[in-house]
Amino acid sequence: MNTLQQILLPNGFLENYPEFFVRKHIYSALDESNGCSHEIVEYSHNTYMNIFQGKNFFTYCAIKDLFLKFEGTGRATVRIIGSNFDNSHEICDTILVEFEFYSTGLYSQYIAVPHPEQFTCIYFTVNYATKQNDEFIFKSAAWTTNSQPLRQVTMSCIICTYKREDYIKTNKQQFCNLCEENSDLAKRLHLFIIDNGRTLDKNESVRENISIHHNINAGGAGGFTRGMLETNRSAKKFDHILLMDDDVIIYPEAIKRTLTVIDYLRPEFHDSFIGGAMFNMRKPSLFWEKCAVRDEMWVKNPLKNNLDVCDLAIGYKNIVEISEQMDTDSLRKTYGNINSAWFYCAFPYKFIENSGLPLPFFIRGDDVEWGWRNIYPIINMNGISIWHEPFDFRVTNSSDCYYLIRNMFINNAVYVKNFKYSFAKMFIQKFRYLLKTYNYAGLAMLLKAMDDIIHGSISLKRNPEEILQELKNLETLHQPRSHFDVLPDHLDLACFMPTLSKFEQFVYRWTRYGLLLPNFLFEPYGQTFEPSTLVDDPRPFMFKKQVKCFNPVTHLYHERIFSRKKQLLATIKFYWKLFIIICRYNSLKRNFEQGMQEFRTVEFWETYLQLRPSPRNDTYMTFKQ
Repeated sequence: MNTLQQILLPNGFLENYPEFFVRKHIYSALDESNGCSHEIVEYSHNTYMNIFQGKNFFTYCAIKDLFLKFEGTGRATVRIIGSNFDNSHEICDTILVEFEFYSTGLYSQYIAVPHPEQFTCIYFTVNYATKQNDEFIFKSAAWTTNSQPLRQVTMSCIICTYKREDYIKTNKQQFCNLCEENSDLAKRLHLFIIDNGRTLDKNESVRENISIHHNINAGGAGGFTRGMLETNRSAKKFDHILLMDDDVIIYPEAIKRTLTVIDYLRPEFHDSFIGGAMFNMRKPSLFWEKCAVRDEMWVKNPLKNNLDVCDLAIGYKNIVEISEQMDTDSLRKTYGNINSAWFYCAFPYKFIENSGLPLPFFIRGDDVEWGWRNIYPIINMNGISIWHEPFDFRVTNSSDCYYLIRNMFINNAVYVKNFKYSFAKMFIQKFRYLLKTYNYAGLAMLLKAMDDIIHGSISLKRNPEEILQELKNLETLHQPRSHFDVLPDHLDLACFMPTLSKFEQFVYRWTRYGLLLPNFLFEPYGQTFEPSTLVDDPRPFMFKKQVKCFNPVTHLYHERIFSRKKQLLATIKFYWKLFIIICRYNSLKRNFEQGMQEFRTVEFWETYLQLRPSPRNDTYMTFKQ
């Protein structure tokens, strides 16, 4: 028998969230032989980590049967249950197998699961009576198959980091533990840590299959591409690439399950992405996303999010919701473009051979372009997941107003038809929001992004560290920040938003968001949270001359002061640059398309990252030039 998925027990950082692994119920039952009641314990494995996704596995993987390997001692009732949604979108459970397990010593039993391909989720329960002579003791369990894997792939795991030593230390140890506990897997894996901050000891040798490489700060795009180059330079052959963010907690089982899925993939699905699910690090039981689709200028999660998989009432329903098959072809027909984000994303090395390396986008949109370029299925399985820091109050001006605007304009112009007729509206919406919230640093970065768009693909060749320093200078110039210890008492995310009458809102719009508003109508001072993914309403700035913005995550605040001069100059510059982009749109699109051909080559990236040209591993793969 070959193991497809080991049944896990609470451990690691999820130890305090046992509902990720097992749900425990205790109830009383009547013993008909003596008329006395006794306590029954039920352990149910209808949990995110331990359900088996029947439909997904049998669709994508070359397996013909499924067994539950069950190991323990004593007496217990074991049920194997299959789950689907019915027509009213409620869970419909079907008992597939029910048997009495009994053994006076440690014993393993394999139980065949009938028609597993028909069920979204399959799980098992264990019931036993306490205070009996042969009380049950659970040892282990696993979902197994007689089918042999079609291959055994090797995988290069790449983490790009910038001064996040604590995360790297934790995840490196997790990787070491995985390799020590699974010696066969250790031979198939290598962890490349790309250190953009150049703060890690690159000579530190924990294991032979871990290496650290210092890199210039070229963002996530440059770090991950450096990892791809090091993979190509390696003397060892790697069939797959796995990209992982540095500000995440990686559960080592995810890597193990990723390899298992890839090993069993049917030939028609060999060219597929294996995407990870993202959970909230602050609230670990909250599921966030497992893929992204185009949404105007940016991307969004097309599926339900903020689903609590540990909730006692609806946790299992949420798990079935997450486990439903995701038809990437249907999503592409509906949304046009779809991608698997690089916080956890595995794909065949041949994708790089066929389509070249990523683009030098630094951050925001690099993984989007990669997904839009490589149009292949995206496969997600339970347990293949990471826990990410939430993005609330962490999105910076440089990220949101420069990199996102520049990069996503390029992506949409190249890959989306008729973007020419819609981008101006999106730019204007962004500009007006920055204007309304007195975000003059963001406005300066938006104008800089538009300048780089006008200059065409040559702007992407600039030294990324110089660009980043220019953005930092703009931030310091317009919005210097100070530290605070305690938030003002009246600031509360639930109730701080001011209420404005319809007349006040009319006056505000009529005066061009305060530009023509007489000074006597301004209040001198206001306080609010820094605009973020949670707080994106401009009302706290209306009729305020000066607003102090607090960031509860970084414990920094800055003051935004209304300036007619800055607003007027920014308005003139913005609409002039927008006019130029509209007039030159077709030529800019052709220019970016031509530039992409160069940016995907090894020669460009070796120059861009200031690397010495190195012989590539021509024994098995070379990049398409």
